[in-house]
Parts: sequence; C-alpha cells; structure tokens
Amino acid sequence: MSLHPATSEMPVNAWQCCSTSLLCLTICVFWMQKMHKQNRDYCP
Repeated sequence: MSLHPATSEMPVNAWQCCSTSLLCLTICVFWMQKMHKQNRDYCP
C-alpha cells in the first residue's frame, strides 16, 4: 500500500473506508495527526 503525504485533503471514499476498515481508520488517525487542519471532520 502506498501513501501520498503530499495530498492535502482526503477524498470522500477515504472517509467511507475509515468508517469500515480498522487499518484504514488507524491510517486516518495517523494522517490527521500529521495534517492537523479542518480536514479532521473526516475522522470520527
């Protein structure tokens, strides 16, 4: 799996993935800690 740190915002399907996949949720939380901005709405 490849991550794109240059991406400044997460697509909607990534939010749907975060809500169903524990691994994706973990990545989402980690991503939010690095990209701490208004995008935090994507994570529960």
